[in-house]
Amino acid sequence: MSRISRTISQVLSIAVVSALALVIGCNVQGDSSGSDNCGCPEHGEQELRQERAYELPGDAENSTEPDSDSNLEADLVQEPETEVHADESEAQESSLPCPPQEAHLVHDVSVHELHAEIQGGTSLAVVDVREPTETASGIIEGALLYPWISGVLRREHESLPEGVPLYVICASGGRSSPAASFLAGAGHTCVHNVLGGMNAWKAAGYPTTGP
Repeated sequence: MSRISRTISQVLSIAVVSALALVIGCNVQGDSSGSDNCGCPEHGEQELRQERAYELPGDAENSTEPDSDSNLEADLVQEPETEVHADESEAQESSLPCPPQEAHLVHDVSVHELHAEIQGGTSLAVVDVREPTETASGIIEGALLYPWISGVLRREHESLPEGVPLYVICASGGRSSPAASFLAGAGHTCVHNVLGGMNAWKAAGYPTTGP
C-alpha cells in the first residue's frame, strides 16, 4: 500500500507541476506578445466571444440602407410642369373665319351680306372670276381677278390669300358656283358664292371701281 501511495503522490505532483508550468507559460507569453491568445482554453473562449462581438459593428457598416437625405433631395426635385390650357383648341377654332364644321363647305351669300362684311371692316378677299372684257366695266374695290373660263383660277389658285374668307363673284352666279366648289375641293376654307353676281351688286347701288 505504501508503494502505491507513493506512486499516486508522484503522479499528482507531476500533474500539479505541469499545470503550474502551463499557467506560468501562458502568462509569460501573453505579457511578451501583448496579446491574450496563448492557446489556453480559457483564452480561446474569451477571444471567440470578442470576435463575435466585433462582427456586429462590421455588419452594420457593410449594410446598404437607403440614404434618407438623398431620397429627400430627390423628392424635392420637381420636373417643370407643362401647362395645358383646355381652351387652346377652342381658341384655334375661333380664329377661323367661319365655323370649323363648315370650313370646307361652300356658303351662298347675297350681295347685301358681302357689302355688310366689307363695310364692317372684315378681313376677306373678293375673287372675281369674270374675263378681262367683263371686269373692264367695273369691279368691287380690292377684288382679285382670277378668270374661270380661261383657266386662270385653276392654275393660280394657290396664290390666293390664306386664313381669310373667300367671296367668289362673277356676272350673275353661273360661274362663281363651280369656281367656289373648285376652291373648296382644292383645300381652301371658308369659301363663299355670291348669289346674283356683279349684276345684283350694281342693281343694289353698291360702288365699283376700275380694274
